[in-house]
Amino acid sequence: ARRQTAAWLNRWQDKIIAVRGNCDQNCDQKLLDFPILAEYRTLEIDGHRFFLSHGHYWNPGHPPPAGIADVLVNGHTHIPLLTRDDDGLVYFNPGSLALPRNDFPPSFGFYSDHMLYIYPLGGQRKPLTRLAL
Repeated sequence: ARRQTAAWLNRWQDKIIAVRGNCDQNCDQKLLDFPILAEYRTLEIDGHRFFLSHGHYWNPGHPPPAGIADVLVNGHTHIPLLTRDDDGLVYFNPGSLALPRNDFPPSFGFYSDHMLYIYPLGGQRKPLTRLAL
């Protein structure tokens, strides 16, 4: 199954921005044609600076260096979170599709037109939460 999953992911490699999770290993990287072992990645969309990390190191209790990002995106806890701190940094954790925790439903998040959203899986049209950037 690992090789089949890797083959499927490789077909989408030009659309994937990956960061290392707490369970990712060098052997996983050997199956993939795109990088997955970076501790963090940054990108800018519509003038918003996103800092992507798994969350086991960079997280609300240990944010990235000041000024490097407007939004910290991570998922380590598997618990949805969308909030802005007193310094203006937005914390965006979409939760988990496969292993949600703390009685939250399976969920996913996305960005569109200067808005962040977290939706439950299953076709519900109302988001669990949303936040304007």
